[in-house]
Amino acid sequence: MLNNGIKILLTFVFMAQRDVIELVKKYVRLLNKEGLLISKSFLYGSYAHNSSTPESDIDILLVSEIFDTAGIEAKTKAWLIADKVDYRIEPYSVGLKSYIREESIMADIAEKTGIEIVV
Repeated sequence: MLNNGIKILLTFVFMAQRDVIELVKKYVRLLNKEGLLISKSFLYGSYAHNSSTPESDIDILLVSEIFDTAGIEAKTKAWLIADKVDYRIEPYSVGLKSYIREESIMADIAEKTGIEIVV
């Protein structure tokens, strides 16, 4: 009986992660549509590690050339669009140049421990 309960729990966690990945894809598509062209995106944190709780936020790393030049305006726009998709989304923005040069510790963590989201 215990194994059966674990199997059900694992199925629930997997489905929740899959649903979140689809939500992130929707978010990235909307960002692209709104002019924030995203080169790469990663789901990281608790949803990537199947350790989320009902209180968990959705951690997303966004890589875009626009974050190299537009500054706070582009990052604010990413947050505002996130709120339209799901209030739990917390985007972390990194410029493409910084990403390529490996200047962001957070990008390194997200890339190594997260799930790349391909749209």
